[in-house]
Amino acid sequence: MIEEHVWARGVKVLHQGMASSLHCSIASINDDGTPHVTPIGSLLVTGPSTGVYFDVFASRLSRNVDRDPNVTILAVNSSSWFWLKMFVRGRFIEYPGVRLIGTIGPRRESTQRERERFEARVRLLRRLRGYDALWNDVGHVRDIEFTALNYVRIGRATRHLAG
Repeated sequence: MIEEHVWARGVKVLHQGMASSLHCSIASINDDGTPHVTPIGSLLVTGPSTGVYFDVFASRLSRNVDRDPNVTILAVNSSSWFWLKMFVRGRFIEYPGVRLIGTIGPRRESTQRERERFEARVRLLRRLRGYDALWNDVGHVRDIEFTALNYVRIGRATRHLAG
């Protein structure tokens, strides 16, 4: 299990990354051993070192984790303002990204609470046509158990950051 203070900071960096780019990326392994990266916009943190994502479109990811549940999730803060401040200061004020390493469980029905949490996140988009195209059916999730958390480090720009 990841230490509580490390997890809290990592979740903050994860949320900053997902807020700035509307997704994170999940890397899995194809059956031929090659890597596969999938953008996921529905990741929810559910507790210490745990989360879920809605298993909707990612058919290759689903096949991959059914065979090998090991994954790495990458979230990077892609906010132009965040990066501009780094260039002005010469260093980041927070890590620019986080890698979460873990295992994904089998597909299961989402709970009402999980659907409500996700719908609250995308509520502003509900009246747009793209909402139904992407999130009309969020009935299934997969649980994730995180075993490690590594911050994205970029030389001198992050050397001063503890953790």
